[in-house]
Amino acid sequence: MSSRFSTRFKKRAVEKALNTSSGLTIKEVAASCGVGYSTLQRWIGDSRVPAFKQMDKTYNMASEKRPEDWSLADRLGIIIACDGLDGKGLSALCRKSGLYPHHIEQWKSDFL
Repeated sequence: MSSRFSTRFKKRAVEKALNTSSGLTIKEVAASCGVGYSTLQRWIGDSRVPAFKQMDKTYNMASEKRPEDWSLADRLGIIIACDGLDGKGLSALCRKSGLYPHHIEQWKSDFL
């Protein structure tokens, strides 16, 4: 019996596997997500098909910039926008921007 995963879960797993800054191999990501290595590889291949990207309109990987694609000006802008936000506000802005709080902290450190 196969278990069914939501499109959002699949997209998050693919994103995590393709994130080179995490230092994890695809096998390690698959194990941490509780899916088979070949299954995750298939999802990565499927993620390149436009229909996969459009299955879940609330979360479209194709429209998000990866953190490493942000220009220095954009990075500085988000650092300034995050200044003074509490934890919930920072998390909300990060989710909206497709980032994690540790990206903001790293960029702030890089600028300093």
